[in-house]
Amino acid sequence: MRLTGDLSEYYDVWYRAYVQDYGWLGWASDGARAGTTGIGYRLEALQVRIVAKGSAAPGPTEGAYRDRPLHPNSVVLNVPCIMQNPELPTGCESVALTNALNYYGFGLGKTVIADAYMPKSSWNFVTEFWGNPHSASNGNCISAPGLTNTANSFLISRGSSLRAYDVTGTGFYDLYSYLEAGHPVIIWSTIGMQNLGRCYATQAYGGRVYRTYTNSHTVVLRGFNRSLGTVYIADSLSGYVSNSAERIASLYSQRGAQAVVLK
Repeated sequence: MRLTGDLSEYYDVWYRAYVQDYGWLGWASDGARAGTTGIGYRLEALQVRIVAKGSAAPGPTEGAYRDRPLHPNSVVLNVPCIMQNPELPTGCESVALTNALNYYGFGLGKTVIADAYMPKSSWNFVTEFWGNPHSASNGNCISAPGLTNTANSFLISRGSSLRAYDVTGTGFYDLYSYLEAGHPVIIWSTIGMQNLGRCYATQAYGGRVYRTYTNSHTVVLRGFNRSLGTVYIADSLSGYVSNSAERIASLYSQRGAQAVVLK
C-alpha cells in the first residue's frame, strides 16, 4: 500500500501484518511487501499508521514479508555418522557427541571425546561414564548432564562460541524446532529401537531420577518429515536410519526424555 497525490508529499504510510503462527511481522512502508505469499498462512489482522514524512518507523521493520513456512514440512541435517565399533563397543554417547561436533566442522577422530574429555567412574552414570567405553563387558553409559559437561569442556578448550545445553524434559516433537534452526539433537533411546530392556541401575541427580537399561543407546536426531511421520537418525551402530517418529518419541519418553543440543 502507498499514498498518492498531495498526501504522499507530507506523509508516509506504514503497515504490518499479523499472520497465522508468526504473529505480528515487521513494519513495511510505501509499497513494500508485507505479509506472506505461497505458504498458505492466514492474514489475521492488518495495522496501518500514517506519520509525518520522514518519521521513524512505528516499530521493528525486520521480517515484514515471509515466503517460507515458520515450521517446514521436512528437515534433514548433514550430520556425519562415525561408527563406534570396534574401538568403542559401549561408547555410543561419546560417538554421538563426536558426530554432533563434527557436524559443526571440528573433524574429531572417533576416540578423542571418550579418551580426553569424558570423565569416568566406577559407579556414577549420570555425570560421568560408568566403566570403560572401550570394553564390551565393563562399559555402561553416561547420561545427559555428564555428556553436556563433556561437550562444554571440549568446546571451551577449543575457544568455541558453541555451547551444549541439557534440554532433558523437552517434548519430542518440540525438539524439531532445534532441527529447523540447524541444530542436531543427541537423544537417548535403545539399540535397534527395540523395546526397553531391563533396568539395572537407578540414580537421582538434580531433582530427576536417571535409569539405565540393558539395551541403552544414544543417537543423533538429524531430521524429520512431518507428512511421512518419519525421523532421520545418525546411529553409531546402524548408520543412517529412518524410523517412525511415533516410535522414537515413545522410546525417548521411556528413556526419561534425555536430550542434549549444541548451538
